[in-house]
Amino acid sequence: MELLIRNLGNEAYCNQIIFPLTTSANTSKKTLPPNIIIPGLEGTAGRAWYQIGSTLQSTAIVLQLHQLAHLETVLDIAQQSFEHIRPILKQTEPFYIIGYSFGTLVALQLAGMLENAGFRGHIMLLDGAPHFLKRLTNLQLGSTFSDNDLYDLLFSSIVNQIFPEETKESVAEAFTNLGNISDKMSLFMQYVDKQNVYSKEYSATMINAMFRRVKMTYSLDLDSIRNLRSPITLVRPAEVSLQDIEEDYCVSTITSGKVALKVIEGNHTTMLDNPILSQIINDFDPTLLDDKNFEEYIKNDKPVSVV
Repeated sequence: MELLIRNLGNEAYCNQIIFPLTTSANTSKKTLPPNIIIPGLEGTAGRAWYQIGSTLQSTAIVLQLHQLAHLETVLDIAQQSFEHIRPILKQTEPFYIIGYSFGTLVALQLAGMLENAGFRGHIMLLDGAPHFLKRLTNLQLGSTFSDNDLYDLLFSSIVNQIFPEETKESVAEAFTNLGNISDKMSLFMQYVDKQNVYSKEYSATMINAMFRRVKMTYSLDLDSIRNLRSPITLVRPAEVSLQDIEEDYCVSTITSGKVALKVIEGNHTTMLDNPILSQIINDFDPTLLDDKNFEEYIKNDKPVSVV
């Protein structure tokens, strides 16, 4: 579970659904639609995205999910997001959606809605895809997990993120020994009181949002995301989280567009710190290609290519 939780993001800006990043875009690119970045399980922008944004050659926003913490399905999140994303796009310009981890599920649903509304574009998946995330979540939780079990995992994982000096075993045992979720939340708030980065309200909302998002992933209907037309680039880390899955995470089964695979150093978490990632994001940015090249790219029906 620690792999799926990068950090809890920046609470100061969490209520901005469309959060603009500072990028290296030149003046001519500032009139074009932004790159749309959808973060992982926490659903908010943080240090890693600020760093990545600083080297992007187009404008970029992070689609933050904190205001959507109460939603129960990936489809609901995508539908709410669509209402915010559509006004900042132009049908004459390609969209570019970059999803990371859990955010890849939202990215794919959102891309499907944009395609149906007449938009075209490119999708980049950063170590995430429906088949991969569902298998990984099912492997971590098992077939008989309870709500209590999942909250134990989330509470202990986040405490270990905020207080790395605490031993994992002692933290996990402390939460497991409590019989109900209310008591577990009270213990979690005792830890929250020991730091000054996150408020109690934000921490509680974040925990409950992550709980819902993990359950969404666990029970995901794999047939709910398919029949896309956009080209997709999958960026995977060299240190894989799951061995028993196809090289392209089965991405080629959900789009008729070209699928490209890139592998970079790192694991599910540390890959975001790899400076090569920003370069790859720029390399596949459709707004940085001229119109003729992009038309040829989206019509390319070659099988998965490792580049």
